[in-house]
Amino acid sequence: MAKKNTAAANLKDFIEYLQSNSSKLTYGHAGVGSIAHVSGLVFNAKFGLKPTLVPYRGTGPAIQDLVAGQLDYMVDQSLNVIPQILGGTIKVYAIAAPERLPSLPNVPTTGEAGVDFIFRAWNAMVAPHGTPNEIVAKLANALDKALDDPAVQARYVELGSSAPKPR
Repeated sequence: MAKKNTAAANLKDFIEYLQSNSSKLTYGHAGVGSIAHVSGLVFNAKFGLKPTLVPYRGTGPAIQDLVAGQLDYMVDQSLNVIPQILGGTIKVYAIAAPERLPSLPNVPTTGEAGVDFIFRAWNAMVAPHGTPNEIVAKLANALDKALDDPAVQARYVELGSSAPKPR
């Protein structure tokens, strides 16, 4: 995604613009090690971009500056920017996923836009080493049950994601 007045009409044009102007542009992220930071590093490396990296203390301040036009672009999780995308305050080019998001049905995937770039983040549930197997099984079953709940699945969609498949 980019600031609203970015001239590029599609993802391929945007990448060409970034490549031609890379050293003059700013890339914002939510802090070192955040998904926005790591996904941006991968994106920038893949396309040979060397923008000025601007770290923030969280996604909110970075998005505020993108909306205000003080940053040129970001790569971040859809759940962080759906309101801005739907509100038209930033420009979105594609979703870096294999399938379109139900919450953003008019936004193409990177593959549909003709660009080979998919980025996935994941979460895990962990327990201390030595947790009894019956407790681990109970926790895993509870998680599977929760992820199979239609209300939980609907909430994932609202947030711009999809519930993980039970094991």
